[in-house]
Amino acid sequence: DGQPGAPGTPGTPGLDAPQVLVRCRVGELYPSPQNWVKPDDKGNGPDEEGPGYCYTPRQEARTFSVAEHVCRAWGGHVFSFNSDEEMRMGERLFGSVPFWVGLRRARNQEGDAAGKFRFTDSTDNSLALTRWSSGEPNNSGGSKGCVEMVSGGKIKDITCEATLPFICKRRVDAPGIGGGGMVWSSSS
Repeated sequence: DGQPGAPGTPGTPGLDAPQVLVRCRVGELYPSPQNWVKPDDKGNGPDEEGPGYCYTPRQEARTFSVAEHVCRAWGGHVFSFNSDEEMRMGERLFGSVPFWVGLRRARNQEGDAAGKFRFTDSTDNSLALTRWSSGEPNNSGGSKGCVEMVSGGKIKDITCEATLPFICKRRVDAPGIGGGGMVWSSSS
């Protein structure tokens, strides 16, 4: 008769909603292979059971800390790579435009950014550290604690206050936060 029904049973206060796993959407602009899979624990090629990764390129230029914040809000980190193929995929997304790589110089005991470079997502950095441009890293001015990828898949140290576009990368099995991205694979 047009009257609202009785109120429903109230939920339990203070409990979070369950997190849902979300697979990435493949971007139509990327005619790349799909289902990027991670190498096994020994680095011996694709582990078909691996979770894979989602990538979302961000054209807006941001400082490194803002870029990392944006990527963390999406459930990931600024772009890391542990294979030539993954590195080339990142390079193809921006062409000759420099972009952030998720390497940061670790701080020493005095708090200076004078330590070794490490990926913010803890990816093994041994391949990345072979990609330095000639004369890099040079830490000129003592303030180059971040890394950019330049043409040819080479990397250079740069001040973290510079503004560059970036790529966010997260595991496919990361809790769903929303947003799309692409899933890419070297196995097709």
